[in-house]
Amino acid sequence: MGTSKYISLVANLVVGITFLFSGAAKLIDPFGFAYKIEEYLYVLVSQLSIHFRLLLPYILALAILVATLEVFLGTALLVHWHRFWTLRVLLLLMIFFTGLTLYTAVFSRMASCGCFSDALDLTPWQSFAKSVVLLVLLGALCWLTDGGGLLPPRKLPLVGAAWILSLGLSWYSINYLPLLDFQPY
Repeated sequence: MGTSKYISLVANLVVGITFLFSGAAKLIDPFGFAYKIEEYLYVLVSQLSIHFRLLLPYILALAILVATLEVFLGTALLVHWHRFWTLRVLLLLMIFFTGLTLYTAVFSRMASCGCFSDALDLTPWQSFAKSVVLLVLLGALCWLTDGGGLLPPRKLPLVGAAWILSLGLSWYSINYLPLLDFQPY
């Protein structure tokens, strides 16, 4: 096994597990993540554009969508499902998140980034550093991936199960108490 295979394996595991954990932590408490998105939107409305306020009525749906997408993409990466497209979507998300965390870090607009919901509080600069590392790892994965064909359909049930479990967890957490509560009170 060559060096590039080891780099690809480690990068794949780190990025996949990070996205899976991040999405799951947000799905455990979708209201908490929705509050963090609301905080971001108010900062963006006050600093950049008033058009961001149009998203305010859809914050909970946006929170569930983003967290479910993270779990879905993390699982897809770990099981190598549609690897070429999974990596491209993850790369686009990380470019967006890196820019957002850089903006919040430079202008000191928030105390915590909300990357892992309340399970793990990161300062904006810590979050930016995490985003840069993930961006570099994703860049390496995109570089080392040949594009390949589609993998056998047996991977679809794993990715589909992750998607269904994500939606089920968010539904449960909205209608009942979250399974884990990371709040200090």
